[in-house]
Amino acid sequence: MVIDELRKLKNNFETTYYCCYGVHAEEDELSYFEIQNSINTEQALLDIIKFIKILMYTLGENKIPYDQLGLNLELGILVNINQCDENGLIKSNLSSFNDYLQDIIVINWYNWSFTNEGNEITRTIEDIKNYKPSTYYVNFNKFKLLLNQEGLDIDVDSYQEIKNNIINDQKTVGKVSVIFNQEKKHTK
Repeated sequence: MVIDELRKLKNNFETTYYCCYGVHAEEDELSYFEIQNSINTEQALLDIIKFIKILMYTLGENKIPYDQLGLNLELGILVNINQCDENGLIKSNLSSFNDYLQDIIVINWYNWSFTNEGNEITRTIEDIKNYKPSTYYVNFNKFKLLLNQEGLDIDVDSYQEIKNNIINDQKTVGKVSVIFNQEKKHTK
């Protein structure tokens, strides 16, 4: 019956909580409902483009030449709060959708870089005055597609890659790059 499915969904909305794993987030735990209402994939893309423009302005204002800009994003997953122990570590292998949210990732801005004549220089986000990025909850596949549509890309191939890295205690940082001395080829 439909009513039984709706009751189960309502119960999941109200009683299933997740924590951000692999990144630091402002909230320790979020309900499924809060996460669904916080997904802001399009805004994350718009803010990345805005930040790249700010980088271009800042470097230009300081007369620093560059061939490439990069924004490194720290990527995390959302894990059912019951799967984490008191130390914040995953208790067991994540296997079901209830253990984690498939394809929803958490993004924090990590650092940025520019390349000039083959030399890459990395800077912190704090180096950009009066700029404080947000934490974003995004649908990874949609995020990757939107980046690609704008001629950008992230050097992480899949949600599964992020999940596997995090389960193996490896920090996952995805780099969004803009290369100015070559044409970007779009893939579908």
